[in-house]
Amino acid sequence: MKKDKGTRLRLLEAALEQIWKSSYSSVGIVQICNEAQTTKGSFYHFFKSKSDLAIAALDEHWNQTRSEFDRAFAPGRAPVEQIAAFCQQTIRSQHVHRQEDGCVLGCPFFTTGMESTALEESVQKAVDRIVENETAYFTRLAREIGGSRFPDELAAADGGKTMFAFVQGVLAMARVQDDVGLIERVLQPGLMRLAWL
Repeated sequence: MKKDKGTRLRLLEAALEQIWKSSYSSVGIVQICNEAQTTKGSFYHFFKSKSDLAIAALDEHWNQTRSEFDRAFAPGRAPVEQIAAFCQQTIRSQHVHRQEDGCVLGCPFFTTGMESTALEESVQKAVDRIVENETAYFTRLAREIGGSRFPDELAAADGGKTMFAFVQGVLAMARVQDDVGLIERVLQPGLMRLAWL
């Protein structure tokens, strides 16, 4: 049984890494199995299809990422501290990926979702759900800031989407330019301006 859990976890990690580094449409089951050092038979023991594996891998990564969001956006923490904590976590994570993978990867959910025409509907729905969950943290932050900047729920919702879109834009640019320094220079000052302009 332990072996099965190890194989399943290796498949999840390999799928996320390959899809994140490349794209959903360009990664095949054989490539994922090779990366996970397992067979197609083992793959089909755990998953019905590549889309099932992709959804499980994205969900697994979100479960890990959510705890980081919870820490950064902890209730009782001042909004300025929440932004700083989120930015520090994001920068740290991108540095780790830069070292381990040899390149800046950005956000796996956004990267996967950008392929919307190539995705099966079930994968797109999983990406949309996770993106909504991420955006909710920024909406709550905007709600906490309130005041004339975000005076009501609609303004807070729009503010949360704007901040989230900005974060994804910075991560996408850093991925294209393979430059973690861009995230370090732009992310926190930009979020602060969006939150308090």
